[in-house]
Amino acid sequence: MPILVPPRLLSLLLPGGIILLAAVAFRRWMVTPEMLASLLQILPVIVLGGGLLLSWRFHRSRLFLSLLILFLVERTLLSGTILRSASPPHTDRLLFPLLSLLLPLNLSALAWMPERGLLPPRALLRWTFLLLQIGSVAWLISHPRSSLSLRLEAMLLPSPSGSSDAFLSSPVLWAFGIGLLATLGRFLLRPQALEAGFCWAVVTIFVALCRGKVTPDTPFYLSTAGLILAFSLIETSYHLAYRDELTGLPGRRALQEALLRLPARYTVAVVDVDQFKRVNDRYGHEVGDQVLRMVAGKLSLVSGGGKSYRYGGEEFVIIFPGKSVREALPHLESLRREIEASPFLLRGRGRPRNKPPHPRPAPNPRRRVPVTVSMGVAPGGREAESPQEALRAADQALYRAKREGRNRICMMGA
Repeated sequence: MPILVPPRLLSLLLPGGIILLAAVAFRRWMVTPEMLASLLQILPVIVLGGGLLLSWRFHRSRLFLSLLILFLVERTLLSGTILRSASPPHTDRLLFPLLSLLLPLNLSALAWMPERGLLPPRALLRWTFLLLQIGSVAWLISHPRSSLSLRLEAMLLPSPSGSSDAFLSSPVLWAFGIGLLATLGRFLLRPQALEAGFCWAVVTIFVALCRGKVTPDTPFYLSTAGLILAFSLIETSYHLAYRDELTGLPGRRALQEALLRLPARYTVAVVDVDQFKRVNDRYGHEVGDQVLRMVAGKLSLVSGGGKSYRYGGEEFVIIFPGKSVREALPHLESLRREIEASPFLLRGRGRPRNKPPHPRPAPNPRRRVPVTVSMGVAPGGREAESPQEALRAADQALYRAKREGRNRICMMGA
């Protein structure tokens, strides 16, 4: 019996969790210290620099600033100083915990910010905030005996434990905890790959810095965090291109690719929401969008091995690979009846978006909007010259179903 993974959990794990797991396995079992030393000479520049170019190309300011911060932290920790005049002992003591404190907080703040342009004036506040942090850290490192530097050193440095290994202090651990909770909360509100990438980036940064000092693992895992963010952007862009944002179903581009991979026998059904224009004109486009989401939710649960796609407007396509029309019809009829038996209830103006713990009955009965669909079905394979021909035949059968009264299924040639 196949194991079903909830879609939200799957979107949280991919690709960030898999990349981190692969990085841990690679670091532990597949790379020697000599190989790691050679790898770290080019890996951070390639990963973080490439991610910066990718985020600039896709106009993702949050990702660009996150990768820029990661790159600056990685370079700064390896060089040991921001200002050459700073003394190395003090730099080693204060610089590492200070950057460890700021890094997760910055990433969690960027995870919640809306997308803006990369250049001023729209991104002026973000660039100003970043430059202020760089200037503040540089000033603290260059003034090791100032009262503020000494106070931060006492707060951020861990208590002596007599061990040769240093660990993170409580404020830094709190910063990582806040960063993880903030990015996870952002993902729960907007479950997309890039939001999940911020969660895994914070976890990976903790792995990089948890020893409390710079080790060969530090630049490796900081680069891994950048790799997670870059791949998360690619995954998000893929979903935007192949998945319909309104309904959550695979979109037209995904349908075109699916048509190229069909077996010798298949069935195509084109589904259209009846009287959808009337719903839009009477109740507004927001209600129309809710109707489309409701219908798409039903279509996504189609049985018999069918796969549903958003074709455009109020039209959808269902493909049954390996099924004849006779085998697919019972599943389509069950789907049509399910939609007909689920009328759309108009949401009242004062009705809360989320269900309250103790809901009160509405003073007036809500208006029910009947929602039905018409379907046109056509066989593919030997009965059609190409998948596009089968799709056109199903579309013609759909028009006949609408001419004959809607809320019905018509087959090509029947």
